[in-house]
Amino acid sequence: MPSLPKDFRLGFATASYQIEGAVAEDGRGPSIWDVFCHLEPTRTKGANGDVACDHYHRLEEDLDLLKRYGSDMYRFSISWSRVIPLGGRDDPVNEAGIAFYDRVIDGCLKRGITPWVTLYHWDLPQALHERYGGWLDVEESQKDFERYAKLCYERFGDRVKHWITLNEPWIVSIFGYATGGNAPGRSSINPQSTEGDTSTEPWIVGKALIMSHARAVAAYNQDFRASQQGQIGISLNGDYYEPWDSSDPRDSEAAERRMQFHIGWFANPIFLGQDYPKCMRDQLKDRLPQFTAEELKLLRSAESDFYGMNYYTSQFARHKSTPALDTDYIGNLDELQTNKAGDPVGLESGLHWLRSCPDLFRKHLTRVYRLYAKPIIITENGCPCPGEDKMTREESVQDEYRIKYFEDHLDAIGRSVGEDGSVIEGYFAWSLMDNLEWSDGYGPRPIAASRRWASSARPIPGSVQSPMARILITGSADGLGLEAARQLVKRNHTVYLHARNAQRAAEAKEKCPGAAGAFVADLTLVSETKRLAEEVNAVGTLDAIIHNAGLMAGPFRKTPDTGIPAQTAVNVLAPYILTCLLTPPKRLIYIASQLHAEADTNVKDIFWLERGESQFQDFPAYCDSKLHVMLLANAVARRFKNTSVMSVHPGWVATKLGGQDGPDKLEDGVDTYVMLAEGDYDQSLTGKYFEPKRKLAEPTPQCGEIELQERVVGACQSLVGLKLPQI
Repeated sequence: MPSLPKDFRLGFATASYQIEGAVAEDGRGPSIWDVFCHLEPTRTKGANGDVACDHYHRLEEDLDLLKRYGSDMYRFSISWSRVIPLGGRDDPVNEAGIAFYDRVIDGCLKRGITPWVTLYHWDLPQALHERYGGWLDVEESQKDFERYAKLCYERFGDRVKHWITLNEPWIVSIFGYATGGNAPGRSSINPQSTEGDTSTEPWIVGKALIMSHARAVAAYNQDFRASQQGQIGISLNGDYYEPWDSSDPRDSEAAERRMQFHIGWFANPIFLGQDYPKCMRDQLKDRLPQFTAEELKLLRSAESDFYGMNYYTSQFARHKSTPALDTDYIGNLDELQTNKAGDPVGLESGLHWLRSCPDLFRKHLTRVYRLYAKPIIITENGCPCPGEDKMTREESVQDEYRIKYFEDHLDAIGRSVGEDGSVIEGYFAWSLMDNLEWSDGYGPRPIAASRRWASSARPIPGSVQSPMARILITGSADGLGLEAARQLVKRNHTVYLHARNAQRAAEAKEKCPGAAGAFVADLTLVSETKRLAEEVNAVGTLDAIIHNAGLMAGPFRKTPDTGIPAQTAVNVLAPYILTCLLTPPKRLIYIASQLHAEADTNVKDIFWLERGESQFQDFPAYCDSKLHVMLLANAVARRFKNTSVMSVHPGWVATKLGGQDGPDKLEDGVDTYVMLAEGDYDQSLTGKYFEPKRKLAEPTPQCGEIELQERVVGACQSLVGLKLPQI
């Protein structure tokens, strides 16, 4: 699998109406979705968002899930009617609603998760729909949206640095005002709709959304960017289309036209400051609203920072020879899942319209980046497994299909970046949990994590048990460290190696060709250990660090800078220095040994500065160093509140430095390393000790003594002048 960018981040996404519940609590006003679900329940299969996932009451539990899943980011939306119940620019603010989102944001930051906030994910305040028709009034709606956006920047922008103005304006316009399948359910072709005009209203709404985005971005750029230093963009949905008959230029034109009706409708004005695509003007004529000179000026000045891409599937496009109907909104063509030769566009999923098409996803990414020249964030991607709606909860979390879907689509991202030159900076899986799937009710699950009912516990599906991680393993030129690195690379993680010199680093890279790189540093030297920390920090925050480097048998080998034994420098002092200087990861693992039980429990003269070389004995010194590093790990666990800190005895195995007589199996220790690196355990645990075969074990009681822990910390601090931080 191609490597993803070094700063690439992974997260999960949700939407307020789909998960929050508490629709009439703490001053929230109704949205168009509340009315849509209750007015004619058959339109949503009898479902509504009154309770949904009960996220409003289970916030802490859900944020803990994010932390447990190893999420770097969390994308959620603010309910407009929860913070301004009546929605308008002169209407009162609901402080209880503000307080709820304060808790969401602060809870993310407390857990080391970056919040990404979507301002509008389809739940327009019902009061605005009744007052002036909502998005059908282009002028009024954009003024009210601007005030709402400014309120959010003012109240949350000191902590939120990533904003998304609108989620999928195409869906809002077409499903809400053409087909009537979504709120507010306006359509002239849907028998369940009693009002609306499919031929005109979606295009009016589209312009209202485009200008609302522009005003929100302009307000941020003018009044908030300098002080808050954030970024802002929009999330656009859109499939990729191939011609049904690749030899027919009319089908090729139809495929391009479909993408212009889907994506260019919004992306051309927003990212290029241009009018709508020509093919839309040609078909829709005066039904497509014009932009004034002032509006185009605003669009060109309201520059976004990124393109948020919501992608699920691809299709084939076949041209039509008959004229377009006034109610057509896709470009006068047929959409199909098989081409002229009968080849399917991709593998079937649990939804009839969603096929897994990673190769076409790559084409889509590359096309969008080349057209609009903005960094791409995948703001939604996911799928339901085939037959999942008939599975038990226990069966559904064994989601091999979804795992493969994610792997293939992340691979497509890597290829678009590495081979096509696209800039893609992050990925949000849809969704954090089962939720109200709009007009489909509580049915299909295009999701990553699975929790069907608000009253149930949140099980963890396989697709989120091992999210792609960025991992450093010190001492990974051979033995346990190298084999663990190789296994983690095979599992599509980004792994950085380390060796004590350039020759060993080159050999390690040959043995582990998929590694992201190999750092060189002699950990017996303080200066080189500090330089290693600088170089590692330069590649960005890691998900896991395994302090695997260690020395066992050998002479005193006095280090030239500190005068301590090389064994103690590598086993204890180097992990201390790196822990002080490296950006804390989510998971921090220290190599220990069962032999810590043979150590001198006085924990004095840790660095042999009093006893000196004449009294040095390598085996007792090794046992002491392993007790000392476990004491260090537990001291770190007490200080690093957002990091899961573990000690691990990987077994006595045959290694170059440890000898060839080890009775334990290499694979058992490697398996434990992989588990800890991936976070495939309860990450609320910290300060614990593992043995081979993933066994949670009990160390000697001395490891838990705070006085002894602080002796180790104090000795290290005195020797190198670095203080262990409290985080």
